Formats: sequence, structure tokens, C-alpha cells
Amino acid sequence: MPEPEITCYVHSISCTKYHQIAAETQANPTMQQLVQYVNHHCPQSCHDAHPATCPYFNFQDQVTFQDGLLLNGLRIIIPKKSQAEMKKSLHTGHIGIEKTKTQACETMYWPKINGVIEDMTKSCSKYQ
Repeated sequence: MPEPEITCYVHSISCTKYHQIAAETQANPTMQQLVQYVNHHCPQSCHDAHPATCPYFNFQDQVTFQDGLLLNGLRIIIPKKSQAEMKKSLHTGHIGIEKTKTQACETMYWPKINGVIEDMTKSCSKYQ
């Protein structure tokens, strides 16, 4: 992946958020297992891998590790600890399910993110 794309993408988050996500990536055992797979060798099947990394196997060839962040293409893979906060930031504009999914698709990823967005938006009092 070309450096300018990554640099441009990472600059779209605040420096504080960047460092927070990088620190959580470093502290999260699943994220560190993914980093090992990216840097060394990724098992050929989910059955040969650590079970917590199986949700990432459908796109394992797109996962990279750059400057402390795991990326799925150009989307930052968000560690579990930051997911609730990032979910809340996606919902601040109350833009509906599809627009929120589109926004997330351009910027971030975690397993089952689309379902999380649907549940969050459906339970929002603004849409009741």
C-alpha cells in the first residue's frame, strides 16, 4: 500500500485518537496476534489460527500494520476497548443506518460493525 494514502488517511483522525488506538492495539492480545500474522506468517485457515482472529480471515490479505495501527485496506481496525467510543462518534450526527454504515466503511472496522450500527440506530429515540 502506498505511503501517501496511509498518511492521508491517518491524518483524518486526531493525534490523540491516533495514539489512543495505537496504544490499545499494542495492549490488545487479539490485535497483537494479527500484527504477528501480518509481520510473519498468517495461517492458511481459521482452524490453524488463534480463534479470536477468525473474524479477520475473510480479508487477511488486506490487513496491514502501519505506524502502530492495524488497517483493513484504508480502514483502521478498532480494538475492542475503543469500539463503544467510536460507535458513539459515528452516531453523533443521527444520519441514519445507511449513511452511518457508509461513514464507518470509509474510516473504521471491527467484526460485526454493521450489526452494531443497525442496533444502535434502531434503538435511537430520534428514530422512534
